[in-house]
Formats: sequence, structure tokens, C-alpha cells
Amino acid sequence: MIPPIKISLAKFFLLLLTSSLWSCRLHTGGEAKVTSPAIDATSTALAPVSEKALRMSYIGNMGVLFESDTSTLLIDGLHEFYRPTYAFPDPATVAQLIEGNYLGFSSLEAVLFTHPHRDHFSATYSRDFLQQNPSGMLLGPPQVVEEVKAATAEELGVGLQAVGYDGGVAHFLQAQISIKGVRCEHVNPNRHSAIQNIAYLIDLAGHSILHIGDTNWEQVSPAFEALGLPEKKVDVAVLPYWMLLSDDSAQLIKQWIAPRQLVATHLPPDYRVADQEALRKRFPGVVPLVEIGERFDYHGQ
Repeated sequence: MIPPIKISLAKFFLLLLTSSLWSCRLHTGGEAKVTSPAIDATSTALAPVSEKALRMSYIGNMGVLFESDTSTLLIDGLHEFYRPTYAFPDPATVAQLIEGNYLGFSSLEAVLFTHPHRDHFSATYSRDFLQQNPSGMLLGPPQVVEEVKAATAEELGVGLQAVGYDGGVAHFLQAQISIKGVRCEHVNPNRHSAIQNIAYLIDLAGHSILHIGDTNWEQVSPAFEALGLPEKKVDVAVLPYWMLLSDDSAQLIKQWIAPRQLVATHLPPDYRVADQEALRKRFPGVVPLVEIGERFDYHGQ
């Protein structure tokens, strides 16, 4: 059950004024509450639903923003328009994220990128984040780090770090965020063999998050084994939606990950409602992210 929420009458009316809320309950071991609020760059952050809740917001394509206990992390969320088939955040949303004004979330402590494709990563936005957040951390494969360095002649500091691409697991610690990253081949290697893609397993204030970028079942087993899956507990798994479409996807997800909450991303902006419902039917409780700004809270068992 979702823990009872204690809130003052004043805060209740503030929520009504600042958000237009719709919600649905999803059951995959824990509970997630999905909402779609208005975004206002001038608004102050809302209080967390629960100190133990993991709050998430969809930023575009595979971009997801996470926060728990005031620790805040963004994965694949700073990117620009690439093609119409890929959702992307507008400049105002990016500015809110970089400046720490994104409604309902505190300032970013870490920004992660899985790979350098333009529907996941912007070197310019990455440079801006590091310049405006000197204590922040930005991680990605070597290709990402080199592009960020090339975007400015200035020294960007120790916050910019590369996840090695030799197959070994890299470990990073930022505030209450523990991050493991490892090489995970990009989907369609015949076409994208030169692209470096990283799978991340993150502990954010006690919540474990798996985000694997653009990959597929034929490529993931070395990375999963290196990260200690399936033995490691996974609270939230963020997967590209095509990994949910194969005939054996349900079996593979159970075998390798068994997440308490499954999140489907990389969905085209015009992904049909009928197709979303088909995903929900195959995976009861899955959250397919389509509308930028929609957010949900995961409450563990």
C-alpha cells in the first residue's frame, strides 16, 4: 500500500494550483502513482511525497529524472531535437533542469549518458550543466566525454568523468548516489558497432535503478553478468520499448532483472494508445513514458 500522506491544508491548495493531476495505480511488487503536472520555471520545488519514495519524471525519449531523499539524478535527459520520431525536452525544460528549478525536484547532483546519439545527449547542454554546477558529476562513455570537452575551451573540472569501455565495471559515488557503469553493446551492432553504450546500475538513497540505453537482448548478457544480475535487486528498470516486444521478452525480463517496477522508454511521440494498452496487458503495471513532463512515484515494498 502507498504510505499515508500527511499534508497541511495550505500545501494541499498549493498542489491544486500548481499541478493538474491524473493518476493510476500500478502493481509490480511496489506501487507507482503516475501524474502529469504543469511545469513552471518560477515555481519552487514541491515537498517529496515520502522520504522513502522514488520520484521520477519523463524528460524525453529515454530521459528520466529521479529523486529520493533530496538526491537527484538525470539519465539521458539533456538532448535537443534530432528527428520527429524522438521526443525531446524544450529549451525551457532543459534550463529548469540545469538551473535546479524543475518543479518538484531539487538541483541535479549527477547527470549520466548512456551513449552519444543525439536523441540521448547534447554536448552543449552537458557543458552548460558543468559550468553552472561546479560540484555536479557528469558521466558517460569516452565518446561522450570527448564531445563535451570539445564543446568548450574552458576547463570543466573533475565532475566530468568517463565510464571505461573495456568491459570492467566502473564505480562512482556522488552524495547518496552510488553508480556502477559497464560496457553494453548498442542495438543493431552491424550498423552501430562504433557507438559506445553504457548500462548503469544505480543506488539512489536505497532505491536500485537499472538504465541500459539503446541495446537489445542479444547484446545485454555480458553487461548484466558484470553488474551482478539477476542476483542484484532491481527496483526500477528503464528499458527501450522494443525489449518488451519479442515473444520471449517476459521470460527474459523475469530471468535477468525481475524489477519491481518496469518502465518502457524510447517510445515515439505518436505511439498509439492501443499499443500502450497492449504493453500494459503483456506487462501489468508497466509505465510506458510518452508525454514529456509526466511523473510518477515508486514506493517500494
